[in-house]
Amino acid sequence: MSFYKGKCIRAKDKYLVHRSVAKVLLPGFLILVVALNIGQIWAVPWQKLHLQQVNTVTVDINVRYLVVTVISSGLVCGLLAYAYLHLCKDT
Repeated sequence: MSFYKGKCIRAKDKYLVHRSVAKVLLPGFLILVVALNIGQIWAVPWQKLHLQQVNTVTVDINVRYLVVTVISSGLVCGLLAYAYLHLCKDT
């Protein structure tokens, strides 16, 4: 008897593996970055921003905090990928 096992991603198809991992981890990464920077996003005067007058409105953005949150979000996503690799083995 032959049972249908579903569509499997073979490890030898590296492009498909990388694309699948990116589709899973990218939304989590973006959610983490936005969640950690929500205070700075809310502080931006969105009504005063226009494409023609970008230089006239000054926005106070803490660049160090932005860099730290992007790095920490990347580390969290990397940790999740590592945990998924070792805990959810495909049998």
